[in-house]
Amino acid sequence: MKGSLRIGILPTIAPYLVPDFIHHFRNAHPDVNLFIDEKENASLVRELRFGNIDIAISTLPEDREGILEIPVYIEKFVAYFSSECSQAQKIIASGSLPPEQMWILREGHCVPNGAMNFCKNRDIGNHVYEAGSIETLVRIVDRNGGYTIIPELHIPFLSDRHKENVAYLNVTPPAQRCVSILIKDDFIRERAVNAVLETLKSIIPDYMMEERLKKHKIKLR
Repeated sequence: MKGSLRIGILPTIAPYLVPDFIHHFRNAHPDVNLFIDEKENASLVRELRFGNIDIAISTLPEDREGILEIPVYIEKFVAYFSSECSQAQKIIASGSLPPEQMWILREGHCVPNGAMNFCKNRDIGNHVYEAGSIETLVRIVDRNGGYTIIPELHIPFLSDRHKENVAYLNVTPPAQRCVSILIKDDFIRERAVNAVLETLKSIIPDYMMEERLKKHKIKLR
């Protein structure tokens, strides 16, 4: 495979994928000029439609006319709480998420189900600071108390001490996000899509992957 490949990726996904993605992809496809850009969901869809990027790695956008979604993996969200809040772990684990104690990420907390759709309810959470990164939120919680919601793939980035402040969420429906490959519905570069998929499979834990993609390649036509 030769030529260029332009990929857009959601900023709340990028930290967990991009460093390893570049490493694996360039080793497997040294003749491809790889370009990766971080953009929010609406911008990714716009760039796909204009042809400024070939592939997006993102959650499913609301406006997806003309966009083909290929679900790749499902990632759970977990709570990260302050060690100063002695009762936080029990409260969160029971499924109770007190909104006044939650610190919110700007777009990353748009979890697409009714129980956890924080971004559409501006009355939920602490909006003193609209954080742009998970790492910033973790530091805010450590310093100011309360808790936040972080993606499961962020856990390995935490120190052993900070991992003790993680609680899995007992909510229905489950708090999770589906991360997909997005392309225009007339995109024909099947080998490029499968090269991206194979690279993601080398990074994402097997239990998160969509079952049908573990054994089968993507067929566009």
